[in-house]
Amino acid sequence: MKYVEYNLNGMSNYGFLSSKFSESELEPIKTEINNIRKNFDLYEKQKHNNYLVGNIRREYRLVESKKYIEELMMPFVHAYDKDFDYMKHFNILSDGVPIVLSDAWVNIQEKNEFNPIHRHDGIFSFVIWINVPYDIENEIKSGPGVESPHNCAGMFNFQYINTLGHIQTYKIPIDKSMENSIILFPSSFNHCVYPFFSSDGYRISVSGNFKLKIN
Repeated sequence: MKYVEYNLNGMSNYGFLSSKFSESELEPIKTEINNIRKNFDLYEKQKHNNYLVGNIRREYRLVESKKYIEELMMPFVHAYDKDFDYMKHFNILSDGVPIVLSDAWVNIQEKNEFNPIHRHDGIFSFVIWINVPYDIENEIKSGPGVESPHNCAGMFNFQYINTLGHIQTYKIPIDKSMENSIILFPSSFNHCVYPFFSSDGYRISVSGNFKLKIN
C-alpha cells in the first residue's frame, strides 16, 4: 500500500458536562425528597406529571429546594458556556438578560417505568442522580435485552445527528456508582431514560431547566 500524507479534520459538536456532588451539597434537596416520600398524598398538589413525558407515576415539583438547586447548578451553566461558547446561539436580544432556573422536579421511578425520547424547554437542562438501587452488571444480565447487542437496561441515552445525517446514540450506564452525579446539557438535546428491571427500589433523579428571564 502506498504511503500518503494527510490531515484529519474533525467537526465540532456539542456534548454534555458531568460532575459529582458531596452528600452535604445535596442535603437540602434530599431533605425535600425524603419529605415527599414519607407522604406522597400530602404533596399531591406538587405532582408534575401533566408537564412531563415520563411514563412514571411519581413526579413532583421541587419547591423548597428550588432556589438552592439554582445556586448549586449555576456554576456549571457558566462552565458549559465558557467551554462550548453555547450562548452565542441565543444572541437575539438587544440587552443581556439573566439565566434562571424556571422549574425543577424529582422523578421517583419504579422498575419498568421509563422516559421516552424527548427534549426540554429552555437553554440548559440537567439531571442529578440521587438514588440508584442496582448495579449495572446485574441490570444488563436481568433485563429483556440480555441477548441483544444493544442492551439498554438501566441506561440514560442521548440521541444526536452526525455529519452524515445519521442518528447516533451515547449511552450513560446508570447504577449505584452514579449516585450524587450530575450531567448538564443543552435543553434541546434529545434523550431518553430506559427502564430498570433488577430491583424493587426507587431510582430517584432530579431534573430542571434553565431559561432566559425577560422580565
